[in-house]
Amino acid sequence: MLYILFFFFFLRIRRPPRSTPLYSSAASDVYKRQYINSLIEAGFSIQHVIEPQPPAAMMELPGMPDEMRRPMMLLVSAKKETVRGDSMIRKAAMEDIEAVVRIYDAILTEEEEGRVTIGWQRGVYPTENTALEALRAGTLFVLEEDGMIRAAAKIDQNQVPCYAQCSWNNMAPDDQVMVLHTLVVDPAVSGRGYGTEFVRFYESYAAKSGCAYLRMDTNQRNSAARSLYKKLGYTEAGIVPCEFNGIAGVNLVCLEKKL
Repeated sequence: MLYILFFFFFLRIRRPPRSTPLYSSAASDVYKRQYINSLIEAGFSIQHVIEPQPPAAMMELPGMPDEMRRPMMLLVSAKKETVRGDSMIRKAAMEDIEAVVRIYDAILTEEEEGRVTIGWQRGVYPTENTALEALRAGTLFVLEEDGMIRAAAKIDQNQVPCYAQCSWNNMAPDDQVMVLHTLVVDPAVSGRGYGTEFVRFYESYAAKSGCAYLRMDTNQRNSAARSLYKKLGYTEAGIVPCEFNGIAGVNLVCLEKKL
């Protein structure tokens, strides 16, 4: 699938001393290069770059400041290819751990730099040990596409202690409940449907295991995950204040669905 995006960028610089031009074309060139390079680094292919010119009448006005005679906006059209290759979800092997941990680290970096809000803490959760424990238990799954690990999660019947404090809408015997934990998607390929594919796999896996009741959780601050799960038919049964996986002060959103 192809996404066409239009970006408007207004060039601004700090007002320099009165003895120099208020708007530097050299500075504007630097801003433009930085902006376009940031799109390229994010995987976009630049299609067109348009720099609208001020109206001729404005250019001819006597006494018009120099900065008003130059373009103040950059219009860029770009596309990002989102065609996916062949993928499969399988149980993880030891050789997958490095890739899974790399996804953990990438997500933690995204949060530390303010681009996402998950509610995790580097060195606390998730860590390499998070993946290793799930691997040893046989509950770590990975989504592989063209030889690359794109997403991972733990699927089992272990309900975290916080769940006992939630007023679930669907009361069910423990042996009929399947839980999805620590679903992660590589930020470099986010937005391509890997999260949805993993949840669908989880639902199918639960059904084949004889579990009609699905439960999962996320941090109250993680609006992206909450939105995704809502679209996939999950209900927020409650929000439980707790310490979660070593992280204090978490408001844990408990979600459920009945197959």
